Amino acid sequence: MLKIQMLEERQQNLAYAYGVFLFSKAGLPQDEFRALREERIRRAVTEFAEQAALTEAVATPLSFDVAKDEYGKPYFTSLPLYLSISHTKNIEGIAIGAVPVGMDLEEERSINKDRVAGRVFHEEEKLALAQGNFTFTELWCAKESYSKLIGLGLQSDFPSWSTLTADADIICGEFACPLIDDKKLTLAVATGVSQNQGYVKMFS
Repeated sequence: MLKIQMLEERQQNLAYAYGVFLFSKAGLPQDEFRALREERIRRAVTEFAEQAALTEAVATPLSFDVAKDEYGKPYFTSLPLYLSISHTKNIEGIAIGAVPVGMDLEEERSINKDRVAGRVFHEEEKLALAQGNFTFTELWCAKESYSKLIGLGLQSDFPSWSTLTADADIICGEFACPLIDDKKLTLAVATGVSQNQGYVKMFS
């Protein structure tokens, strides 16, 4: 697993495997924000298709349906793209990929980290945490992102596998996010693509 400070903002002429799009909830009521999700997904798909030179594969005007499998993993029923969604109190993240992708976000919050780590982390991850190689939140996001990638979500047996040796490329990192007044946001993305080429774009 590769630790990052921040996924770089997009650069032109790169063959991106995925894009992560962060949307501020900006104090909107939950029901109002939820009602606009389709429009946010549409915006993310359009942006990624243009950036990844997939406009021929994604017809316009854009029409799509999102369904969920038995484990709750969202997927497009008609688009040749992959989808992962994550929420925090103030942000919704939408990952769109040309390859399978799992993504997770976390804002800082008060939880019993020792108790959670003991229940969900593999021994290898506990050692990495104790040695200061990763923060608790980075490891938790990495676990969630990989579990979303393989389609199990919270149904996965988390302590039985380690993100440090998982059969995927996982990147994770913490950064000061301008959408939440530069407070800390942790982001992790898991794909099956070597070097995990992706970019982040934010929408206030």
